Amino acid sequence: MTEQIFRETCLKPFETVVKNFDSDHYVTGMMTAYNWLGTVPAISSYELLTDVLRSEWGFQGVVISDYNGSYGFEITDAAIRAGNDLMLGFGMAESNKLEDTGSATCVLAMRQACKNILYIVANSGYYADEAAAQGGGMSGMTRMFVLVDVIAVALALGIEALGVLHWMKKRNQSASK
Repeated sequence: MTEQIFRETCLKPFETVVKNFDSDHYVTGMMTAYNWLGTVPAISSYELLTDVLRSEWGFQGVVISDYNGSYGFEITDAAIRAGNDLMLGFGMAESNKLEDTGSATCVLAMRQACKNILYIVANSGYYADEAAAQGGGMSGMTRMFVLVDVIAVALALGIEALGVLHWMKKRNQSASK
């Protein structure tokens, strides 16, 4: 398959998804495959992940590998240097270990991966101020925590009240004997 055919058929849907969204609705994650592009798996293709996805298309999200089940398909060292940010794999497999964590290229690749991951977390809406979006008041999460606290305090007070009543009943019974 030529590069032109690859771009016009296989990559076109992905390009459309990455490029055709506004600032409120944009793609924040991509998952790589273990398909081979010539002699390089897609998970470790610098040309695909960095040159095309990030440089040409302007993708700013996180790239995550498919789960490999420790079958050796995922070479973490090559994948992170190519632009893959997260690896879904069994942590103790030899293929999941970085070869030279002291080299400048490995450190730069890990820093870039961390930046991409943190960028997505910060822009995910997880830290959005729900109260401001709802026009004031407590956020839904805060209301839930307050409700759980109120229920816990009510249960504790109820159990304590039952204990005091039981103690008073026993004391009255022993005093009347």
